[in-house]
Amino acid sequence: KDGSLDWTKSYGGSEEDRANSIALTKDGGYIVTGYTVSTDGDLTLDGNKGGDDIWVMKLFSTGEIDWSRTSGGSSFERSNSVIETSDGGFVVAGFTNSNDGELKDLGNKGQTDAWILKLHNNGDINWSKTYGGQDMDNIKSIIETKDGSLVSAGYSASYDGGNERVWTMKLLNSGESVWSKTYGGSIYDRSNS
Repeated sequence: KDGSLDWTKSYGGSEEDRANSIALTKDGGYIVTGYTVSTDGDLTLDGNKGGDDIWVMKLFSTGEIDWSRTSGGSSFERSNSVIETSDGGFVVAGFTNSNDGELKDLGNKGQTDAWILKLHNNGDINWSKTYGGQDMDNIKSIIETKDGSLVSAGYSASYDGGNERVWTMKLLNSGESVWSKTYGGSIYDRSNS
């Protein structure tokens, strides 16, 4: 309230670690997501699946780690957005370039696929789905609507001859697509939020 520092903490290992999104949680803590290349430090238990992996941490209000998990395959994954959902779980959105590891049964449709993970409140995966076409697809932001659906924003080059266009999707809370639309002109368009 008076501008003084309450606490400060750093997280990660000896390689590149980055946080891209943080949200308050109903219990007064925080949910953080981004990516990691580390296999040591705070990543010792989860390890690294290869390349850049999605990294999600649930923090207590004091900044101490409640739980931490990495997800991915042997190539690279990054997450750009995380929210707590009305059922007390979490949704993480970003992209993947892998077709093995946790992505083995999802397949890789193109250069990069949009990837959404629905997590239980303890960090275990509820469901995991990839979206997109044969080119680059990426989700930069995701929200939950009043009816419990999800709406994402980002960009896709899969639906307009390789030109990046603003891409939004509406999904059921099970991850099934309700609709998917692209917007923009003839060259290069992206949405971040």
